[in-house]
This record gives sequence, structure tokens and C-alpha cells, in this order.
Amino acid sequence: DLDQAVVNCGDVLGMSSDCTLFILTVPSAPEVSPPTCTDITYSSLVLQWNPPSDDGGESVQYNIIGTPNDINIITDNTTIDIPSLTANTEYNFSVRAINSVGFGDKLSTQCTTLGNVPNGFSNVDVSLDYNFSSDSTLLYVEFLPCPIITDPITTPPIDNYTVNIIESGNTYFTEDIDSNTCNYTMEVNEDDIYNIVVFANNNVGSSNKRKVDFVASWLRDDEVTKLTDTAVVIEYTTA
Repeated sequence: DLDQAVVNCGDVLGMSSDCTLFILTVPSAPEVSPPTCTDITYSSLVLQWNPPSDDGGESVQYNIIGTPNDINIITDNTTIDIPSLTANTEYNFSVRAINSVGFGDKLSTQCTTLGNVPNGFSNVDVSLDYNFSSDSTLLYVEFLPCPIITDPITTPPIDNYTVNIIESGNTYFTEDIDSNTCNYTMEVNEDDIYNIVVFANNNVGSSNKRKVDFVASWLRDDEVTKLTDTAVVIEYTTA
């Protein structure tokens, strides 16, 4: 047996006898099969493995290495929760047993975290209002309904919404707004054509885009040069 040997031992009185010397070695690799991943979400998973068949003569710990994210963990258990992962990302994990002598051989596996883009907007409503005091026209855009994450296991939270507005064929502006705000207000010019595209974003990507096209035009009072207080959209399509 390579783990022990019978040797001749002496004591201070010169007496000798046979004694057994135990030899410690590094442990073997975790047994039977590669580590497995369970309970996978967009940001975490559980990694588990079997203990080695040969512990090298003493109790072992386990060293887990994971990339990306530079994961390096020491544990006494054969199951471990690994949090703070990136959504929709393939991770490479290796597990090896260790004792006071050193590291055993490693076994490796690959696991991919979940990750979906958020739901998009089912509708976008627009309305116009003329402000006589400031002689300006405001466009109100409301996103309906405000998107929510229906499956928090597979889909990361919404970071923000993007509003992209094109005025008469030219990009007017693109702005990201807070995910708790499902409306937007801007000043527009009469008779200009506007294209509004809105979508939700998370760290996986963007939702489907919701588009609204309209012409900013109003009813006029023939005897008054200013616009009446009734604003109407004369063209309105969604896609």
C-alpha cells in the first residue's frame, strides 16, 4: 500500500519494534463525473460535485475556479451557491480537492446563465396641448402599460426606457428615461411630422420597439391667429 509503510522504530532505551508510518498524499479528483449546475437564474447558480475517492489521508477542502468574473472559492462543502453572475453568459468552472499536501486533479464543466430582454410596450398613446401663456405646443407620450418583469428568474430588471424621436426625417433626439417613469413630455412644432420609437432596456438587451407616427396639427379659429385650446392629431398610426 503506497499510503503506509512498516518501518523499524527505536526508543530512548534502545528497544526496537515495528511501527506503521502513514504517508499523506494529495487527494484525487472529485469522483465519477464533472461538476453540475442547478437552480440557474440570470444572476446565480448552484454548483455541486462528488467528493474524491481518495482524500490522500486527511480531510479535504475544495477549490472552485470560475471564469469570467475571476471566481475563486474555497469551501468544505460539495455544493455551493455562486451569486453575482452576468446574465446570458457561459461560465467555465473547475473543482479540485485540496489537503495539507497540495491540490488534486481538477474536473471542469461549463454552465450558461439565463437572460431575456424585457417585455415591450403593448401601446403608446400621444396627445397634444397648446399652451397659450408660453405660446408653445407640448406633446405628451404615455407608454402603456408600463412594462414589468414577468419572470424574475430568467429576466434581469429593467434599467431604463429609450425614447427616440425623429422630426421631419431628421433625428431630433434620443433619451434614456428612468424605468419608474412611463411617460414623456416635449415641445413640438406645428405641422412637423414626428416618429416616436420607445423600448425598454436591461443588461441583456432591448425589448421589441413600439413606434408611433403622427403630424402635429391643430384646429384653427379663422378669426384668431392663435391656436384654439383644442388640439387634435390628424395622423396617428402604430406599428
